[in-house]
Amino acid sequence: MSIETLEHLTEPLSFLKEIKRVTKPNGTIIISTPLNETENRFTPSNPYHVREYSKKELIELFDYYFLEYEFFFQKNTLKRNWLTRTNDLIFKLIPLVRVKLKAIVPDKIIRNLRAALKAERDITIKSEIGKNEENASVIIAVIKNKK
Repeated sequence: MSIETLEHLTEPLSFLKEIKRVTKPNGTIIISTPLNETENRFTPSNPYHVREYSKKELIELFDYYFLEYEFFFQKNTLKRNWLTRTNDLIFKLIPLVRVKLKAIVPDKIIRNLRAALKAERDITIKSEIGKNEENASVIIAVIKNKK
């Protein structure tokens, strides 16, 4: 099992070759990675990712060493925390207030307030895995190691 590893590697084919080598004949390999169908996959926003992959690119990679695999897709439902929702509402509905608030309250204070309230990030409230790739953020390959 390799969870969110592939996107960190400079030589993904070497990695896949080694996984095939160490897996028993007819063993199952599970690999998950962020799904990115945009041009940003070559320069991901996560500074630790070398690159991210589209479904088509993963098929091309897996076809080097594996004959049988199928994809599943993970969708995460996020809940916006109260501070983020309030902030977004103010900043979207009242552009003039946004300008005034930014002039009065520096970004650093807003970041510190969010951190103090533990409201820095939205939280995942539900994660679904299935065959439908629409709006998926992660692709999961289930691979049979036919040697």
